[in-house]
Amino acid sequence: MDLRLVDYRRRYPHAYAIEAHYLVELADGLDVGSILATVAPDPAYRWRWSIGVMPRTGAPPGGLCGSLEEAMAAFRAAWDATDLDLEAHRRELAAAEAAARAWGKKNGR
Repeated sequence: MDLRLVDYRRRYPHAYAIEAHYLVELADGLDVGSILATVAPDPAYRWRWSIGVMPRTGAPPGGLCGSLEEAMAAFRAAWDATDLDLEAHRRELAAAEAAARAWGKKNGR
C-alpha cells in the first residue's frame, strides 16, 4: 500500500507549527499517521512517528528516531506489520465528521 508524506502546513496553512510536521496518507488522501520533528535535546530522538489508525495490532503504534528517513522507515515497517481495518477507520471518521457538522448547525456555526 502506497504511503506518502504531506506537509502539515500545506494542508492546514493557518495551523501553528514550529517544527517540521508531516501527515502520512494513503494514495486516496486518507490520513493514517504523522511524523514530526521534536525539540528533544538528544538527536537520537529528534523525530516522532505514530500510526493513527485503530485498531492496530502486531507493531508499536509509534516511536522516536534520529532522522526523518529513519522515522519514515520505522513507520513503514510498523505499518506493514500492523493488522488494520481501514474501512472501519473510514466509518469512524465519517461518523465523527457528521457529529461535528450536527454540533455546528445546532450551535450556529
